[in-house]
Amino acid sequence: MDATSPEHHQVKDSAAGHSHPDQKYPIAYHFADHNGPKCVWRLERDEHTPPVIIKAGHNPVGEVLAYSFLEKFGFQRIFQKVILFSSDEGRALRQDIGSPLPPRTCIATTFIDGTPLDELHGGTDTEVQQLGELTVADALLNNTDRLPAITNNFGNLANILIDGTRVIPIDSHVTLPHPGSMYHDCLSRLFEDILSHGELCGHTPGMPAKSPRSQHTLGHLSHPMQRVVARLSTIVPLDETTLGNTLRLGARLAMFKFLSWKQADFDELRLTVCARLAGHESTCESVDAYLQHLSACHNQLQQVRDRLQLRGYLQRVSTAEIVSIASPA
Repeated sequence: MDATSPEHHQVKDSAAGHSHPDQKYPIAYHFADHNGPKCVWRLERDEHTPPVIIKAGHNPVGEVLAYSFLEKFGFQRIFQKVILFSSDEGRALRQDIGSPLPPRTCIATTFIDGTPLDELHGGTDTEVQQLGELTVADALLNNTDRLPAITNNFGNLANILIDGTRVIPIDSHVTLPHPGSMYHDCLSRLFEDILSHGELCGHTPGMPAKSPRSQHTLGHLSHPMQRVVARLSTIVPLDETTLGNTLRLGARLAMFKFLSWKQADFDELRLTVCARLAGHESTCESVDAYLQHLSACHNQLQQVRDRLQLRGYLQRVSTAEIVSIASPA
């Protein structure tokens, strides 16, 4: 998260009141977007201690689970600590950031000093492959903010940082789909698109992006990966064919990795999340509801894989690739 980025900029007249460089520590920078101040601060306690991000919210379970899930796909672990504002530590924290908020839960996370993807004009095959993996992981989490795979939004690439050749997703969360939504239909289309290498969805006419920030077109809803390709082609200097192939390679890597999950993997994820919540599970929705969502997605992916295999759409995915991806490291 970058205090100078368009999406997250410093509010100089924020309640924190510590924006002047001559002021003493602790220094708190209050973030905002086009809607106004956000419940997010960057806290610098001294010049020797790395900054932390303080995020006040009602649902730490969804955020802690999302980061723990992303770790399973090889993304960097981001240290998190859940703090109650009503605790002694929380009251001291509120004083440091100058927050007028009533007592509630917040999450302290490591500050990542990377380059937002929307400010990067470049990109390697390694980074693009990781973006393909992130496309699938975000779809499974129903985290629709970053990449436009299962929704037709423009995508907030500021929530993807690049550090060297590592892709680091930030501001992650999992969202339970609303009953009656098109989520599972869109998820199946994404799975079909990736596993059939685009053959099943086919190419469809583009449609204007909803965001006024760019005139670039995003693909129609029936071709999810083409929308991601169109969005990233404004940043990554690869031709669209190479970009699409590399994205799909990473996406298949994530899909077959998730397909290899057993009940023990879901159990391990639950234990990890509960340990990181450190007794705060009762403050929000249960971990089990999110695990049931992921389990349902796992069953759905199996069904799509089996259906496409019977219809011969997996011929482009070699047996060697499937075995190497599904085998544990």
